[in-house]
Amino acid sequence: MAGPPLEGPLSVNLVFVLPRPKSRRKDVHHTVKPDLDNLIKWILDVANGILWEDDKQITSVGSTKIYGEQPRTIITVMKCQDC
Repeated sequence: MAGPPLEGPLSVNLVFVLPRPKSRRKDVHHTVKPDLDNLIKWILDVANGILWEDDKQITSVGSTKIYGEQPRTIITVMKCQDC
């Protein structure tokens, strides 16, 4: 993201794609550590001053953690109109 941190109320959606161990080749959903709430908190804190001014601006969060071949975190941020 280029530019200054976003201002005002925000909605955030997070998708955590985590590496798949050999023992879980058929699983889609990641049901072991790290805990989803810890991943969410880490991203919200790390993005302070980068994506948004402060995570207190976030009024809604959607999230999921799954296995995938290419580990990554997908962050979608939207300015709220009526949230």
